[in-house]
Amino acid sequence: MGKSVFESQKVAIKYFSIAAIFFGLQVIVGLLLISKYIWPDPLIGCLPFNTARAIHTNLLVVWMIFGFMGGTDCIVPEESGTELFTSPSLSPDYGGEDKGEGV
Repeated sequence: MGKSVFESQKVAIKYFSIAAIFFGLQVIVGLLLISKYIWPDPLIGCLPFNTARAIHTNLLVVWMIFGFMGGTDCIVPEESGTELFTSPSLSPDYGGEDKGEGV
């Protein structure tokens, strides 16, 4: 018996991809912060330590929110057995024009 995949679960892939990108950026900023903390800072003029620390913390919040949104779009249809309403622009099959369906 094959497992059906809902359209809203396909939308979750976009959220997980964005969350992974933000997670990677957070790791890069964290490594930059480690290097700023240990060695003399060559980027002191363009990116101070406290600004980089704020960026690092904000990236944590953003990737977690995108991950939770993707997780919700993935788990809820499977548990409820019904499709979630999704904006047409988020659908993987969206061609860019509104078909005039729905209200």
